[in-house]
Amino acid sequence: NRQGIGARVIAHVGNRTVRRELYPVINFLSQAPARVTLGLGKAKTIERLEIRWPSGKVTELADVEINRHLVVREP
Repeated sequence: NRQGIGARVIAHVGNRTVRRELYPVINFLSQAPARVTLGLGKAKTIERLEIRWPSGKVTELADVEINRHLVVREP
């Protein structure tokens, strides 16, 4: 699972928690990119970003800047 399909992304921003799962849409002869987009409003940073991989491993990042693309690989 090199694209992390099925990974759960949990962003802790202030008193809010935003959860998303990575499931790219796959249609006949096409596929959407394997990306997760988080709508964070006026937040400046993500205090804690937690990624729960399908294998059961967990990756945690702190003070993540917003408005950027991150590539995170499973350890």
